[in-house]
Amino acid sequence: MKKQVLILVGIIVLVTGFFYFTRTPNSQQGIIFEAEREVVSEDGFGNESDNMSLAVETEVENDLLVMVFVDVQGEVVTPGVFEVSADVRVSYLIGLAGGLTADANVRGLNQAARIYDEMVIFVPHVDEQIVSSGAVVINDGLISISIASALELQSLPGIGPTLSANIIEHRNANGDFQTIDELLNVTGIGHGIVENIREFVRP
Repeated sequence: MKKQVLILVGIIVLVTGFFYFTRTPNSQQGIIFEAEREVVSEDGFGNESDNMSLAVETEVENDLLVMVFVDVQGEVVTPGVFEVSADVRVSYLIGLAGGLTADANVRGLNQAARIYDEMVIFVPHVDEQIVSSGAVVINDGLISISIASALELQSLPGIGPTLSANIIEHRNANGDFQTIDELLNVTGIGHGIVENIREFVRP
């Protein structure tokens, strides 16, 4: 009888021990899982407000990557049209164009200026200078008909808004003027006008 009691007690101890040791790891795993979840939350991946902040930051970064096209002309090593980020400056574009030539005149050229889409950066020759209107004028006062603005052209005798627009349209379609006489190819301009403005202009 005593032997049966001892056997029964032994069985109860074994069963109790078995349940104790098999359930303990599960509870520990639950604690570990909770701890990992807290760590993830602290890192910001489980927090909704943090995710919204990350989305806003990403949107701002994308805005800074807006691309624009800028035309670099004149006294640079490799003139051309460049696609760049909108947050760069004129000096960066000059660098992309290979830098300045030995004949470049940077006096009055704001290399720190911000760029914008369809901008034209013109680096004049040492014999040229930039005036406040944005047109390029020779040091002796002659106006370059290849790059002068409409207002600059209208300062010439016999050239009004219509003819200045025709000159700009012609050079946009055919490129810079190589001689003054090429103005005769512009609609509305005859020999009389060419002779009247000859002493005031250069190609």
